[in-house]
Amino acid sequence: MHWPLRPSWVPTLLGVTRRSRQRLLARILSTTIALGLTIAGCGPASTSPTHAATGPGTRDQRSTQASAERTTAETFAAAQVAVAYVTASCPFSWREPYGQRERRAAAYLTAAQAHARAPSPAGRAAWQASVVRDRLTGSCRVLDDQVLTEAPNSSDRRYLRVVVRRLISRDGQPPDSDEVDYCLVLVLVDGVWRVSGASHGG
Repeated sequence: MHWPLRPSWVPTLLGVTRRSRQRLLARILSTTIALGLTIAGCGPASTSPTHAATGPGTRDQRSTQASAERTTAETFAAAQVAVAYVTASCPFSWREPYGQRERRAAAYLTAAQAHARAPSPAGRAAWQASVVRDRLTGSCRVLDDQVLTEAPNSSDRRYLRVVVRRLISRDGQPPDSDEVDYCLVLVLVDGVWRVSGASHGG
């Protein structure tokens, strides 16, 4: 999808972290985090949605309230999938076979994204040249998930940001820590939310 003008919420697709990175993190970014669709500067976001209080009202008010509650429930379901995707795709270890993380993440991707990000010879070579060679291990803890309020959300599309604390260590050394934003587009496919890519405009 393309928009004629680039709105203020649109992020750049690379530039992942909020803080300055050490040389190790910068070197391994492209091979260890590419699967996560990570980007920075997601834009304004809402707090976690809560259900509106119920009570008597006019027919129009009840209809509006029911619609708001459906929207909240759909957003909550999309956020659950976004967090599950990040939880599956962010952690990695040089001890696990190449492709295992990709297969974990594929359960939450659209068919097109799962195919595009499937294990490949080039991906295996990059994994061996960085993760395995340097004995890298990464773990992630989800800090927050938010709706990007200025993005063009709709009944079958949600723009979400998941913020994680990531720890990366090399060969058992003390880990480096940073915060990472995963800014994701989720679409409704046969009644199930799936990650279709990173939010962007044209």
